[in-house]
Amino acid sequence: MNQSIKKTKLLSQISRVLALSIVITTFNVISVFGEVYYNDVYLEEGSTYRGDTFKGNVFIIGVKDVSLIDADIEGNLFMDDAENIYINRMNLDGKSHIKNSRNIDLLESGLDGDILVEITHNLNLDESNIDGNIIIKESVNIELTSAHSAGVSHDGNIQIELSENVSLTDLDLDSNIEINKSMQVSLISLELDGNIDLTESDYIIISDNMLDGNININKSNYIELDASSVMQDPRAQDGNVFVNESNEVVINQVHVHGDIQTSKSYGVQITGGNHSGNIEIFESESVYFSDLILDGNLIVNKSVDVSILNNIIYGNLEIYESENVILDGNTIYGNLITYKLYGFANKFSKLNDKNQESELMDVKNYSLLQNYPNPFNPSTTISYSIPEEGLVTLMVYNSLGEEVAILVNEFKQVGSYEVSFKSVGFPSGLYFYTIEAGDYVKTKKMVLMK
Repeated sequence: MNQSIKKTKLLSQISRVLALSIVITTFNVISVFGEVYYNDVYLEEGSTYRGDTFKGNVFIIGVKDVSLIDADIEGNLFMDDAENIYINRMNLDGKSHIKNSRNIDLLESGLDGDILVEITHNLNLDESNIDGNIIIKESVNIELTSAHSAGVSHDGNIQIELSENVSLTDLDLDSNIEINKSMQVSLISLELDGNIDLTESDYIIISDNMLDGNININKSNYIELDASSVMQDPRAQDGNVFVNESNEVVINQVHVHGDIQTSKSYGVQITGGNHSGNIEIFESESVYFSDLILDGNLIVNKSVDVSILNNIIYGNLEIYESENVILDGNTIYGNLITYKLYGFANKFSKLNDKNQESELMDVKNYSLLQNYPNPFNPSTTISYSIPEEGLVTLMVYNSLGEEVAILVNEFKQVGSYEVSFKSVGFPSGLYFYTIEAGDYVKTKKMVLMK
């Protein structure tokens, strides 16, 4: 009888020990708090890590349902074939590599290194400070957002390649954005001190931004640039919009402080906004200008189906070798210059009384005209003509003979041209400008008076 009682008590103690062991084991798998790891660590599936310090690298490989909260990682973060990963308030000293993963939240974290995202679906980067570059390749549904009140910034470049449905919102960026062979990318409410380069991409929206760089659109389709300001840095002479071999590009209510240039494109619409530089359209089709206030010149060359409606143009309106051009409701304070037009209609567009409408004849001789106005501040216009196609250079020198600006350095067709020289960053004084075209070399003086 005593032996039976002893046996029962022993089995009961063994059961309690086993149960406690199971509870401890389960506790270690599910939740780990405040640990310090000195070696590389592979996070376990279904685990929550809170307030831990990792001296080495952290690997999230082939697991799902992992939470990493208030962590300090002194090494790198590697994620591959992971799913349902939640990371919040992480400080990472190294790089991040996220690959073949799904449903990743990376929130309110500080990341000192680069982030490489490959073949990943549903990644949310929200309110995180990132000092390195962000590279997104072959991924879908990527969101990079932040709140300005949180002081969130990104100092590295952002590269998006072969990706779809990528959104960048409310970011302060001191870098460039490169988008290559991607679809459905949105850039909204950005403050960007670099350039935006779009190449072979479709359905791109750029809206409500303050940009202090160039926008380059090359071989892309369905691009919407809306309600933004493209500034001009006087030191770098940026702030331009370039469109090349692209289709259906809409620029609406955008304030561009540099130039807008469109080449070999179809379906370009530029509506509303104040523009400080020139607008140049070359070898394009179905081009529409409406309700612009343009301080510079509007130049259309070798284009088809051009509508210029209800604009205020303080510079010249120049149209060369183009077809089916309609002017209606414009006010032009400069000159209206046309050359070899087919199907040209000017309906109710008026010129300032001091200016004139002229049709250019074939150019017979080289010429370099005196700049106007002279003296000038802040800008002046230099006109020249070439009777033969070829390389043309037009340089500006100071009174010491030092080169200070290159206004023209390109191949030009026969014709008459104008170029603007802006004095931002230059002191008052005597300047010289020199043209070289073929065997023709000519120099004239001009005076900047501030």
